[in-house]
Amino acid sequence: MSLNKQHDVIIVGGGLVGASLACALADVNVDCALVESTPFGLDDQPSYDERTVALTHSSRQIFTGIGVWNEIAEHDATAITAIHVSDKGHFGHSVLSCTDVGTDALGFVVPHRVLGKVFYQQIQARSAVTLYSPATATTIDPSTELSTVTLNDGVKLDARLVVIADGGRSGLAQSLGMRGRGRDYRQQALIATLTTDRDPAGLAFERFTSSGPLALLPAGDHRYVMAWTLEPDEIPAMIDGTDDVFLAKLQQTIGRRAGRFTNTSARRAYPLRLHQLTTPVATRAVAIGNAAHTVHPVAGQGFNLGLRDVAALADVLYEATVQGGDIGDRTLLRRYASGRKSDTRSVGWITDGLIRAFANDSIPLAVARNGGLSAINLLPAARRALLRQTMGLNAATSTLALGLPLGSPTRPVL
Repeated sequence: MSLNKQHDVIIVGGGLVGASLACALADVNVDCALVESTPFGLDDQPSYDERTVALTHSSRQIFTGIGVWNEIAEHDATAITAIHVSDKGHFGHSVLSCTDVGTDALGFVVPHRVLGKVFYQQIQARSAVTLYSPATATTIDPSTELSTVTLNDGVKLDARLVVIADGGRSGLAQSLGMRGRGRDYRQQALIATLTTDRDPAGLAFERFTSSGPLALLPAGDHRYVMAWTLEPDEIPAMIDGTDDVFLAKLQQTIGRRAGRFTNTSARRAYPLRLHQLTTPVATRAVAIGNAAHTVHPVAGQGFNLGLRDVAALADVLYEATVQGGDIGDRTLLRRYASGRKSDTRSVGWITDGLIRAFANDSIPLAVARNGGLSAINLLPAARRALLRQTMGLNAATSTLALGLPLGSPTRPVL
């Protein structure tokens, strides 16, 4: 018998995706080890820094099922009720509203630090979660019965399943033979928080420019969170230049739609790439979230896609435990991966397609895409179809996505 520390599931990566899965499984008494390299609460915790995330309606439902949404909403969650989409230098535009799909909001803007605080408290409150932090998983050694994860301090953990949720370009996923495809966008996302002289009132903006999309998300009283896709050679001047010069450039790009910008936080930049694993499954291991797929931030799909991974995988694993099955069985994991393929591909196609379409300045394409924006504005069915996809409402139904806990007696039958 192994003398290593035993768990049902080892989750490598304690960011938003990994912590969500740990909390969901712990609620149905699945013994989880959560391995995270950076302690919760530190300023340099990459998953819980000063950035924000735009949660879709589907993500709010999943957080409700996990039992964390009310606490998140009490801390800081700003509703997005409409999005104004436009193409700089062209006539077409569209306004997408929550009334198009009959919800109270399209999504919610939440600071990463709020999610970090909430999840740390939730993890501490769940006896079925053991947190190993700071700790790094150096190797994963799968066998027919168990996988062994070795940590950087020499501690060895055994489990029937290892979930890799350690972010993009996961070396662990590659070490298990998980291969993927993708491309570097050769762009970076510039992030900042802005103050304006106008209350956002729930209105977000997505403006396509020659360098990439510029998104402004409402973040409370007279504040917007900005994500601006730029060429790498444009970034240094935007970060190191004066606030006044930056705000003037931003104002010129977006106009007065969001009011007059009066202040800005420090700016930070992050590289952008597209990557999807051909198969996120190996022997007694599965990759989820950014470890399995990384998409362009246009339309704010990345984390929401990962959270739908959590909901789908939690359903499959819970069903296996109820039936007394093996939660690390490769056939089971392949069933999970097959169920996620359509949603993952659709999001990848949409985000990548938007970037390709709006980055091309050819006159025929510009006319076509702006005609498309105008058509969406005039056709309620087109608006509903677009919103249902971006809000995650077209993904296969899971227990958590219905706002129900995994153990609910009214959970759907897989």
